[in-house]
Amino acid sequence: MHVLFFVTRVKENGGGSHKNIAEIANFLRTQGHEVTLEPLYPAAEGFSFSRLQSYIVQRLRTLSENADVCFLYGHVFLWAAGKFRKRGGHVPVVVYVDNYLDSMALSDRGQSRFRSFKLRAWEKIFGLRSITAIDTVCYVSPYLKGKYLEHGFPDKRCEIIPNLFTLPHVVRQTVPGRVLAVGRFVKDKGMDVLIEALSATTLPYEAHIIGDGPERENLSRRIEEKGLSNKIRLYQWMEQSGLSKEYGEAEIYVHSARWPEPFGRTIVEAMHAGVPVVVPEEGAAAWVAGAGGATFKNGDTASLQASIVSLLEDVQLRNSLSKRVEERSMEFDAETIGSRLIQVLKRVS
Repeated sequence: MHVLFFVTRVKENGGGSHKNIAEIANFLRTQGHEVTLEPLYPAAEGFSFSRLQSYIVQRLRTLSENADVCFLYGHVFLWAAGKFRKRGGHVPVVVYVDNYLDSMALSDRGQSRFRSFKLRAWEKIFGLRSITAIDTVCYVSPYLKGKYLEHGFPDKRCEIIPNLFTLPHVVRQTVPGRVLAVGRFVKDKGMDVLIEALSATTLPYEAHIIGDGPERENLSRRIEEKGLSNKIRLYQWMEQSGLSKEYGEAEIYVHSARWPEPFGRTIVEAMHAGVPVVVPEEGAAAWVAGAGGATFKNGDTASLQASIVSLLEDVQLRNSLSKRVEERSMEFDAETIGSRLIQVLKRVS
C-alpha cells in the first residue's frame, strides 16, 4: 500500500504531534508499506485561509495519482480533504485530528474573536458540507471526538486512533519525593499552577520541570520569589534517553495543564515507566491515564496540591497506581494502535 502522508511540518525534535508522525511513518514502513511524506510548510507559509485550502487541494490532485490512500495529519487538512473528494478526487482520504479547530473556544492558537466568528460562519455555511466526503476521520481521543461532534461534525465514518508509542525499557530507580513535569512553558500547560501547589506542600519533595517556552522567565522568577530554588528546578528539553532517566527516578508525574488536553503524550511516557500520574479531570488526560491516574480540577491550585500530597504520603497507593498505569500504557503500544490504523487505511483504499 502506498500512503501519501501529508503533515504540517517535519521536525526531528518537535513536540508530541511530530513524535507521533514519526511513529506512524516508521510503523507503516516496518509493515512493508510505502510512505511518502509531504510537508505543508514552509511552502505555504503566510497563505490566507482560502489560499491555503486551495493549495492543499492542488497538492492532493498533483501527488495522489500513484497513491492508494492519502493520510492527512492535522485539523488544517479537514476542509481541503473533503473538497478534494467532493470535486472528483479518486484517491481515498483519511484525516487524523489531534487538536481543536481554530474556530473552537478551546483552541490555544490565540486568534481574535472576530476571526473565530468568521471561521465558524464559514464552517456552518460551507465547510461542514465537505466533511461528509472524507472517507474516515480519526480522532486522537473520545474526548476530542465529542468536541467535534458538538461542533457539528457527523458521527459516522470516524475512528478513535490514539497516539502510538515505541518506548525503551525504563530502569526504575525512584528518588524519594521526586516530582516530575514535562511540557511546553506556556500558560495553558499550567506549570505556574504546579509551582503554586508545590509551594503549599509541607511534605519533603524535589521537583524537576522539563521543557521550554515563553513562560520560562516568569516561572523561574516565581520559583525564586517563593524561595523554592532548592526544591524546584527548571530544565531544558531533553533527548529521549535523558527523559527516560527522569521518568525512572520520578516518584510521581504531574500533568498540570489548565487547558483540556486533546490527548497528552508525556502522560503515556510516564505511565510506561510505571510512574503514578496526576492529571486534570477535564480533557482527554483522565481517559489516557485510566484507572491509574489521580485527578484534579483544571487550574485549581488547592485541588492539585491535594492530589500531589495524597500520592507523596501514601506508598501503598503509589504502588497500586504504578501497576495500573504500566498496564494501561501498553494499550498505546505501536503494534496495537498501528495495526488499527492500517486496518482503517486498507478499508478505504
